Order: sequence, then C-alpha cells, then structure tokens
Amino acid sequence: MMCGVCFVLCGLCLLSTEAAGPNSHPGQGEVPLESNTLTRELSVPELDEYEYYAEPGDYEDEEDHPAEVGKGRLPAPRSWDSLRRRFRGKSRLQRLALLNTDFAFSFYRSLARSQPAADNLVFSPFGLSSLMAMVVAGAGNGTREQISRALGFNMFMASQPGGEEMLLHDIFHKLNHRLYKHHFGYRLKGSSGIYIRGGLEVRKTFEEGLRHYYGAQAQSVDFLDPQTVAKFNRLISKATKGKLQDVVEDIDPQTVMLIYQALHFKGSWEHKFIKSKTAMLHFYTGRSAVVKVPMMYVRATMLATTDHTHECDVISLPYSANASMLLVVPYRTFGLRHIERELSWEMVDNWLKDMTNRTREVYIPKFTLHGDYDLIETFEDLGVTDLFHNQADLSGICEERKLYVSSLKQHVALKVDEEGSEVAAVSLSGFMPLSSQAKFMADHPFLFLIFEHHTQSLLFMGRVMNPLNQ
Repeated sequence: MMCGVCFVLCGLCLLSTEAAGPNSHPGQGEVPLESNTLTRELSVPELDEYEYYAEPGDYEDEEDHPAEVGKGRLPAPRSWDSLRRRFRGKSRLQRLALLNTDFAFSFYRSLARSQPAADNLVFSPFGLSSLMAMVVAGAGNGTREQISRALGFNMFMASQPGGEEMLLHDIFHKLNHRLYKHHFGYRLKGSSGIYIRGGLEVRKTFEEGLRHYYGAQAQSVDFLDPQTVAKFNRLISKATKGKLQDVVEDIDPQTVMLIYQALHFKGSWEHKFIKSKTAMLHFYTGRSAVVKVPMMYVRATMLATTDHTHECDVISLPYSANASMLLVVPYRTFGLRHIERELSWEMVDNWLKDMTNRTREVYIPKFTLHGDYDLIETFEDLGVTDLFHNQADLSGICEERKLYVSSLKQHVALKVDEEGSEVAAVSLSGFMPLSSQAKFMADHPFLFLIFEHHTQSLLFMGRVMNPLNQ
C-alpha cells in the first residue's frame, strides 16, 4: 500500500527568433506521441557508486571564480578547499546530489518569495536539475555558464578542462539508473521526451546525447495540430498514473521544440499510521487562526533530533526502503521563515548525523498538495537570464536557427496518507538528541524533504502551511 505519492511534470518550450513558417513535412515523418520510460531504456550494468570516487584534481584559485551572490543566487564556496572538504569521502553520484541540494534550497527560497506567504509549496529539485542538464547539453558560451553556475554544475568537476560536460551527463545517467531501479521498497519512474517540429534540423550529437544519457527519445510532431495538445496530455496522464491530467492547455504555434520530464514517486511507510487512530485535531495556521485537520498517528521507533540553534524539531519518517521524508517543525507557529532563510546542505547533514533512535508517538496531518509553477522568473532570479531571451546560445541544439526558451514549467501533485506518500553550517554544539521527548507533533506550518539516502538525493521538498489547502 502506498504511503506517499508524488507526480511531477517538468517541461520547456523553445521558440525560434525567426518567423515561424509552416511545417516542412506536414504529415510526413511524424510519429504518435509516446512515453519513453528510463527504466526501460537505460541498459547500465549493476554499479557500485563508490567505484567512481576520486578526489577533485587541482582546483583553481578562488580569485578565478568570483562569487556572484544576488537575491536567490547560489553563492560560490568560500574556497575550493571548502568544496574539497564537502566532497571528501563521497562518490561522484553523492557529489552531484550534494550540489543539486544546494541548488534546491536556493531555488526554494526564490520560489517562496514569488508565492503568497500563506501558500503551501511542493516541487521536485531533482526533476529540475535533470531537465536543465538536458538543456546544458545544447547550450553554449554564456548561456551554458549561467545555467552551470545556478545549478552548481561548474563546481562538479571544477578544474578538469575537456570532458567535464560529458562526465556530468555520465553521472546523471548513473544517478538516474540508481534511482529508477525496480527492486527498492519505493518506486520512482521517469519519462523523458523531446518533441520537434517537422523540418527542424537538430544536431545529431544533441539528439543522441539526450537519448543515451537521459532516455529522451526525439519525435517529430506538428505543433499547429490541435490534437498535439490532447495527445501530449494523454501521455502525461499515463506516465503519472492519471494523477496529472490536462496540464497543458495550449502550445504556442511558434514552438519548434518541447522537452519534458515526468516523474512518479510512490513509497510506503515502514511504520504505517493507524487508520483507526486518525482524528480531527487542531492545526495552527496563525496566532489566532486554527483549522481542524485529519491528524494521523503512529507509535514506532524513529530517528529524530532537536536543533536549538534554529529552534526546530526534525524527524525522519522512513519508507520501506532507503528513502525517507524529513519533517522540520519549528518551535513557534511563525518560526518557519527563519528556517527557510538558513536552510542548507550542512544543516540537513547535521540533522541526520545527530538523530537518535527511540520509540515516539508521531502526529502528522494528512495532506494533498498541487504545485503549478511558471519558473522563468525564478531561474532569472538565480542568474539564468540569457536562456529566455534572444541572446540565448543554444547552438548545440540547432545550427540553423536561433532558439530561446519561451516556457519553463513544473507541475507537481503530492499525496501523504496513512499508507505512505505518492507524488507525481551549523555547529554540532547547537544540536541535541530528541531523547527527552516521546511525542512529535506537526500541528503548525512545517517543511518536508524526501531523500533517497544511498545517493543522498533530494527528490522533492516543500512546505505545508495549511493541510486543508491543496
């Protein structure tokens, strides 16, 4: 039975700066829209990720990489020595996951600023990182540099010229393979595709690279055909088991290419919440605002800690596999904003290290969240600007046309119930085990993070301000 499910659709549309003309081969060379699931396409042998461990080479001096810290922009590390320390003892998969987590928290802050303070949030940083890695495969010069800085790709193999990008895609390939395996207690499936307007000459290296590394099959379509939208929506509905439907209302007729990725996560709690114990209890959304929500209950041995520095309690709700949902509940009803500002990989790493295992009574609300975000402004806030305007350099995709990204969206649906989830630098002295508390109560706004622990990948994250609001 499921304990949680998350469904995600990430997509971007590319337009030509030239006037759009009719399709060169209407009705010819077009194939039906169909999904391409990575678990079916990738044929990678069983891997031990630690075979790919290697210390970074000779890192460049800090002066060669001046920090560019804007509103939500990801800051450069204080020194390449600090990056070396963060990477020490980690496989290359874990290093990439670490940088993806840095990006996730920076992106979360920027996204949160663009949304009403009382709104719930849910998104997939892993889905966005994978999608943007596909774009990097076709980007050049300044466009590639902006994306790489925002996502942390430039730090991944900081001073190894030549082969850097190939290594990035190769590690994404292995990371996808690891996460999409079938024999875990949770299930994560990905479906990626590229839809190209008939007659557009796409570089073979780009097309073959996305197919090899990301399982994204290129298909020729007619974006002027009204049936294209209906076919695309049916494809996404099928890929997300019907949880995301009619997510695309229309496609700009000038679109020449659409790249998408759909994710489906389904996990069962290791310790099932007792349905008969679910009761309507208070959830405090404000100083004097209270709503009654279905509050789930379980008594089980779980890992948790208290962070006195950031005034919050943290518990790890394990799935029946090597994954868990971390719940971060501030002491105060309005304490979430401070945690959001300070959230970092180091904070989470310290939480995980300081957790102790003991029997606890856990109360968390049932909730269902939907996120539908246009993300261009959020990426611009992180320093990715050229990609969405005429100065974009996507010459690695198509030599003949000047392309730019006109639309970048993510749609997410997350359900958490008694069975599980379904979804389409802090000093250690500031921590203490949650050993003196036998109860964990999430009865006011909290953060959640869904991690796969072997690769240390942050798959989904968000906040719950009011469980009754979807």
